Amino acid sequence: MDIFQLKLEESAWYIIPCLLVAATYAYLLYRKNTLVSRGTTYILGCLRFLAVFLICFLLLSPFVNHTKNTFEKPVIAFIVDNSTSIVLEQSTTIKDSIVKSLQSTATSLAKSDIETTFFDLNNIITLDSLQFINDETNLSEALKNTRDSYFNRNLAAIVLISDGIYNRGASPENLIINKPLYTLGLGDTTLQKDLAIHEIKTNKTAYIKNSFPIKTTIQHHGYSGKKITVSLLEKDSIIGSQEITLNNSGFQEITFHTSKSTIGIYNYRIKLTELKGEITYKNNHKNVFIEIINNKEKILLYALSPHPDIKTIRKIIDQLERYELELYIEGISKTELKPEDYHLIIAHQTPSIGKKGLFTERVLNANTPKLFIVGNQTDLRTFSSINKTLIINGNNAQKDEVNAYINPDFEKFKTDNNYINELLPNTPPVSVPFADYQIKGNTSVLLYQQVGSIKTDKPLLILQQTNGLKEGVLIGEGYWRWAIFEYSEKQEHKLLNDILSKTIQFLISKEDKNKLIVKPKKQDFYTSEIPSFEIQTLNDLSEPISGIPVTVTISQNNTTKFKLDYVSDMFRESFPMTSFEEGTYSYNSSATISNQKHYSNGAFTIKKKQLEEFDLQANHYLLKEISNNNNGKFYTFNKHTELVDELVSQNFKKVIHSQETNKPLRETWWYLLIIIALLTAEWILRKVKGSRI
Repeated sequence: MDIFQLKLEESAWYIIPCLLVAATYAYLLYRKNTLVSRGTTYILGCLRFLAVFLICFLLLSPFVNHTKNTFEKPVIAFIVDNSTSIVLEQSTTIKDSIVKSLQSTATSLAKSDIETTFFDLNNIITLDSLQFINDETNLSEALKNTRDSYFNRNLAAIVLISDGIYNRGASPENLIINKPLYTLGLGDTTLQKDLAIHEIKTNKTAYIKNSFPIKTTIQHHGYSGKKITVSLLEKDSIIGSQEITLNNSGFQEITFHTSKSTIGIYNYRIKLTELKGEITYKNNHKNVFIEIINNKEKILLYALSPHPDIKTIRKIIDQLERYELELYIEGISKTELKPEDYHLIIAHQTPSIGKKGLFTERVLNANTPKLFIVGNQTDLRTFSSINKTLIINGNNAQKDEVNAYINPDFEKFKTDNNYINELLPNTPPVSVPFADYQIKGNTSVLLYQQVGSIKTDKPLLILQQTNGLKEGVLIGEGYWRWAIFEYSEKQEHKLLNDILSKTIQFLISKEDKNKLIVKPKKQDFYTSEIPSFEIQTLNDLSEPISGIPVTVTISQNNTTKFKLDYVSDMFRESFPMTSFEEGTYSYNSSATISNQKHYSNGAFTIKKKQLEEFDLQANHYLLKEISNNNNGKFYTFNKHTELVDELVSQNFKKVIHSQETNKPLRETWWYLLIIIALLTAEWILRKVKGSRI
């Protein structure tokens, strides 16, 4: 709806002087005109009066106010759980049934002037493109993303169509959307007869020629007393099997032991007997990948007294399969310590004020890469004299509470800067010595100290390399609070894990003289991901160079699956490949640099998540709780027409959006045309009637 209004910048009382000026001018001009009739004189006077008035009226700065009102229909967003569990636990026609029902629902709501949009768990979709292929279900994230997509829009309600099963993200039970949230329940809430591999427990890495266990937990329902065979396969060949009788508890654990005499990545499969009446056979087998290595590199975490940060650091290192950690606390640990046997020493607040352990001097003097952790008990003077990285001039009695910020120019290794920058400003502060910091040698700072909103140039985490020996310094204590904060915010431990694990890998890693670097961004990818590789070519000073042709060949079982001809680019080191099926893959790459051939080889794995194939019992109770907490209602999917009636009965209102524009009257063509037309008509009438004025 468009509304036009004529408005003045000056007071409307000024119209009266305009009328008087126009009337006076017309009267004086035509009062003695005797050559034309009286009627013609009146007409000429009126034309001149109108023209003069319209001109004088422009002095009041009139403008046309245009108000354009648009009506936004209420929108109802439908979120369809497109995970594979939907089609696993129901008939093969469920997809067509869902699509037809939603199309009918959209048509019915459109008749009530309600707009509908459809989302799957990832994005906006059309119903024709709906595919139940998601290998994980994160209901909380889908609900929040849908709500945020309609920020400042007329979102009337959200409808979630799901079986209530989720296996990623936080529980949606206590999620508050601030919009009416209705749920349509799919699936069967009764426990179906099924036999499944619940999980496989094994180390990601194992030692060459050493026996290692593969533990399998079997879950079953409705088959107690049945005999089944559990098989361990490698490359479709059975290398072990056990016959068991299913118990009454519903869970049983089976352990296989095997070994390998050559290094590499091996694919093992656990397979169960297929029993009649199972809801699905897709969860009767599961793959596991194990990397066979020569040995683990040993890390010593040395401290003179216990501290909460030690537990956090230990937990992070224990998750790194390639490393073996030994914790030694003076006065508590009783074993004989040989610092020279380790590949990395982490010295926690060592040297310490007034404390010296039996092995402190040997630890500090060992010709081994070290990571010093400086805290409030560190003897700053002694520390500054023995390390090659940093001088700290300060008093242990003075402390400062600081946050951290990441150095965007750090190049020793790559971190997830977007994730880190999101969390660091809000993490609890760490306690550091209030001091002056003087950096030594060839160093690189990963983290700097930030006091309040002020970013300082004082280091918090610093690394350096001198004559092939690497060293790092982490300043502060209280990092255990970071782990607790991150889990409360993100339900994961990625911040410290990413920073410390890569710091440790850098310190332990040996200098590589190879000028060609080709490696996957991670060792394990899922089938839903596209593997990404880092490809880099270096000169004699180990500086990145561009324009070097690199050939990368990816193979499986000696069969080429993918070949890439790539030209190195120092500004684009990361390169995505293509999607692969589940399995183990090897890659071989080569490049000619400075007339010399260089090679880089390795392997990676592609795994299937299989999260959707194990919990197939619909959870309608969860859906009811979600609706109750968000002013909505729960319906089973076969009663979706009742939901339509409920939505229509809510009488959702349209939202009016008004947009105003002002245009000066002097800039409108039609106003000027009227003035010209009046003056022209007056001139023509005078000529026709013979007036001499």
